[in-house]
Amino acid sequence: MTKDIFTVISTMKNEGPFVLEWVSHYKSLGFDNILVCTNDCEDSTRELLRALERKGLVRHHPTRIWPRAGIHRSALKQALRYDEVKQADWNFVCDVDEFLNIKIGDGSVRALVEASGPGADVIAVPWRNFGPGDVRRFTDRPVTHQFRLAEHTPATRKEAGKFVKSLFCGLEKYRRVGIHAPIPHDDWEGRINTVSPGGVPTTVDGERVQPSFEVAQVNHYALRAMETFLVKRARGRANHMSHTLGMQYWKRFDLNDVPDNSIRRYDALVNGWLSSFMADPELRSLHEQSVEWYERRITELRADPELADLVREIDEFRGVQPRRPALRVVGAA
Repeated sequence: MTKDIFTVISTMKNEGPFVLEWVSHYKSLGFDNILVCTNDCEDSTRELLRALERKGLVRHHPTRIWPRAGIHRSALKQALRYDEVKQADWNFVCDVDEFLNIKIGDGSVRALVEASGPGADVIAVPWRNFGPGDVRRFTDRPVTHQFRLAEHTPATRKEAGKFVKSLFCGLEKYRRVGIHAPIPHDDWEGRINTVSPGGVPTTVDGERVQPSFEVAQVNHYALRAMETFLVKRARGRANHMSHTLGMQYWKRFDLNDVPDNSIRRYDALVNGWLSSFMADPELRSLHEQSVEWYERRITELRADPELADLVREIDEFRGVQPRRPALRVVGAA
C-alpha cells in the first residue's frame, strides 16, 4: 500500500463542539497531517486547535482575510505556506461538516488511492447530503451517530453527487486550491487526469459520467440539527459571504430519503481517538467550554424575534408541531 503523505485542509469558525470528532475521523482514515485555518472565532475553537497543535496532532493557522479574496480563498491560499501542505503527496480540502467515507479495503485514504489506479491527479469524491431526520436540538454527541438519513443515489436522484470534494496530488500543477477542486495552471489546463473513486473517468468524450457512491463518498451534514443550523446561520458563510442562510438553503439540504450507516465502519477507530482526547484534561475542558458556548448561543438565537419566522417555517416544512424549549443536559462526547 502507498507510503504517500496525506494532508487534510479545513477552515473553521465557532465549530468547537465538532472539532474532536472531526479530527478523530480523519486520523482514523490515516491522514498524516491536519491543517485548520480559523477566523474570528467567538468560542474556544482556536484554543482547542492550539492545544491539539501542542500535542502534534493539528496545525492551526489564523487566517488573515485579504481584500476581495473572501475567507475561504484567503485561508486556502495561506495554507500553501505550510510544509504539511507543500510536502504532502496528496491534499484534501473539506469543512468540519464533511466526512470522507471510503467503502473499500480497510477504509483508509491510502486504500482509496490504490483503488483509483496510477496516473490520477485528482480523485473527485462525490458529496452525499445527509438531512436532519427527526433531530431538532443540539446535543453533544457525534454527528455521524445522530444523522443517518441521506439523499438517494445518483441512479434515483439526478442531482445526487453533482458536487465533489477532491483528493489531489502534484501541488505544482495548480495555481489555486479550490473548495471543491484545485484550479490548474494554464499550461496544465486539459492535462489533469480527474477520476472518480475507483478510477472511473469523470467525463468521457466531454460528457459527465454519472457519479457513484459505491467506492467512496463525502458525508455532508450541511444542516445537522435545527438549532445547530441557527448557529451556522448567525456565523455567516465563509464562501458567498454576502449570502444569508435561510429556507432556500434548508430545503436544498433537508434530504432524508434512505438510511446510510456505511460510515459506522469507522466507529471503533474514531471512538478510540475520541476516548483518548476526552481523557486529556485540557482537551476535555476546552471541548466542554465550546459546548457551553454553543448552548448559550442557541438560547440567544431562540429568543431572537427576528428568527421566530425562520424557526416556524422550518417546523412547518418538516411537519413539526411547535414546542416550548426544554432544559437540556449536555453530556461528554
